[in-house]
Amino acid sequence: MGPVELLSPVDESSVLAVTELEELMSPFKAYSLALLHRRLDRAVDEEARRRFPDQTRLARLKKFRLAVRDRLARVASRPVSA
Repeated sequence: MGPVELLSPVDESSVLAVTELEELMSPFKAYSLALLHRRLDRAVDEEARRRFPDQTRLARLKKFRLAVRDRLARVASRPVSA
């Protein structure tokens, strides 16, 4: 049994179900992303206040915080279905 045999055609109803599930999860995703962004804010502040802050860690935290903020903006901009 080769890898091609394991692949099955995509069922459109399952794709629709996943899309509907993502729409339902959007408020929860936005909330969890907001919490993560807040935690990253605190981590950036704490690292910056250290006597000798690790510049590499600080840059990574800021980059990750920016990525979370961008993802949060995308999730928040999705239309909410009724």
